[in-house]
Amino acid sequence: MTCSACERIERIRLGTNPSFIAELRETYAVLHDHQPYRGWVVLLLKDHHEHFGQLPPDRQANIARDLGDAARAIRSVTNCPRINYECLGNVLAHVHWHVIPRYLSPTDPDPKKAVWVQPDSFLNAQLESKTRDEIVEKLRAGWRV
Repeated sequence: MTCSACERIERIRLGTNPSFIAELRETYAVLHDHQPYRGWVVLLLKDHHEHFGQLPPDRQANIARDLGDAARAIRSVTNCPRINYECLGNVLAHVHWHVIPRYLSPTDPDPKKAVWVQPDSFLNAQLESKTRDEIVEKLRAGWRV
């Protein structure tokens, strides 16, 4: 069985993943494929593991630092008032974190609920490659702040 996260990581290593933002301690930061919440980033663990709790404590701590770095970069670029952090594994069995900016505006239909309750038609918002590239560049700059 192939792992789509491992495939994305291989494209990062080859320099062919246009959604790549930054290499962190334990993870790679990539722009989520869909952007209903502008600035939605996914942190992909650099190597394949399926359970966060089975990683050594020092790696878990480094991932927490990566999450903090991601939050600072996203907030510096988007000025969002809140961020959701979610580590899921039921669809993609590779440790990864969704770092999702939340807004108090018409672009966030229900800011007090998890994003996953929104219909697929909203969550699967497609981006033109030019818009994706602009967001990636802004986030890269945010990481350097």
